Amino acid sequence: MKEKQLLRDKWQEQIDAKQRQLKEEKLADRISGAEFNKITSTTTIIGSRLAAPYA
Repeated sequence: MKEKQLLRDKWQEQIDAKQRQLKEEKLADRISGAEFNKITSTTTIIGSRLAAPYA
């Protein structure tokens, strides 16, 4: 009985670790996506400001 509990606890720790890893990866993807969007939108703003006087 005690062995089953220990095994269950170990599995739960592994599941928790995997869930934590997935959360961290998702957060990293969001951050990198936000950084990319910031660069893209800044470029678009600069491009539209530069082009406006000559249009």
